[in-house]
Amino acid sequence: MEKEKKQVNKDILWINYTKAISMILVYLVHSQLYYGYMMDNLNVFIHPFYVNSFFFVSGYLLFKKQLSGNGDTGKLFHNIVFRLVIPSVLFSLIEFVPAHILRNKEYDLQDLFVKTIGGCTYWFTSALVIAELLIAVMLLSRVKNIWFYVLFCSICFASGLSLIYLYPSPDVTMSFPWQYRQGLLSIIFLILGGLYWRYETNIVRYLNFRNLLALVFLYTGILWFWPGNFHVLISMQDINISGVAISLIGTLILIELCKYLPTLPLLNYIGRNTIGIYFMSGALPTVVGMALNRMIHYNSLVGLISVFLISITTAVCATYFLNRFLPWIFDLRQIKTNRGIVRHKKTANHVSHV
Repeated sequence: MEKEKKQVNKDILWINYTKAISMILVYLVHSQLYYGYMMDNLNVFIHPFYVNSFFFVSGYLLFKKQLSGNGDTGKLFHNIVFRLVIPSVLFSLIEFVPAHILRNKEYDLQDLFVKTIGGCTYWFTSALVIAELLIAVMLLSRVKNIWFYVLFCSICFASGLSLIYLYPSPDVTMSFPWQYRQGLLSIIFLILGGLYWRYETNIVRYLNFRNLLALVFLYTGILWFWPGNFHVLISMQDINISGVAISLIGTLILIELCKYLPTLPLLNYIGRNTIGIYFMSGALPTVVGMALNRMIHYNSLVGLISVFLISITTAVCATYFLNRFLPWIFDLRQIKTNRGIVRHKKTANHVSHV
């Protein structure tokens, strides 16, 4: 019990809640896509923040850790490899053949390489790898001024925009390796998260409840009357400056609203395990959506809700199972840790018997 309290105190609840709500919305959007029942009037308000908030929070945590005096750049590189790169490759290998069979797609060794080792299956984690690697390289300079990184990340973002405007293509191979285009674009939200960390006290003081409510009305009003002016989808390489601005507003609203939430264990759990749940966010809605379409030959809101609920529930349960019995699949370093724990227990038992 005491251990659980320490864990809750250690985590920042609003971060876990922000990630959890965003992940739930990822499943809602994916359920629409793979089931075939779109809610565009709702999606216009979801799209600006439901993925970009992940990059924002990642930047908040990264810069808080690295620029507060407690950062270890070497450990950052290790975390990128073990918590992002290796799990992405493992899950893409597991998913590769079933995904192609379900979609009646042909595949060859080149396709296998691009989608697995090449990091072109899970665009989000791949983009995060590129963005964090770029920032990690700059952190080797030991510069502590956040504005140094603002300049660097802005240059990276501008380079990404130039690429998609000069060489537009939604083809996944155009972002090989590791969705580098999306990585260049997403880096802008990581640095915005860093700026939020740096000036959090002032921002929170300004965003009192009244101003937050005004921001909600501004956000909904802008997107209601001028939805076409804001391009916010990094996954589709479709983003512009106004899209970054509206995504920032949406993310700030979500974060500040999450700070009003009470302790919610399930939401907290989802927020602490979003990577594992994310890896199933394509496969599960696809399988459940296809199954439901075969049973019922017309799409409906009830069907969409069913696909969504079954998919997200299965993902959470599967992630719990993997964390319980195969934790190393999310971080290979867990194998060494678990062996150490087992060895320690055996030694302790031996000593107790003596």
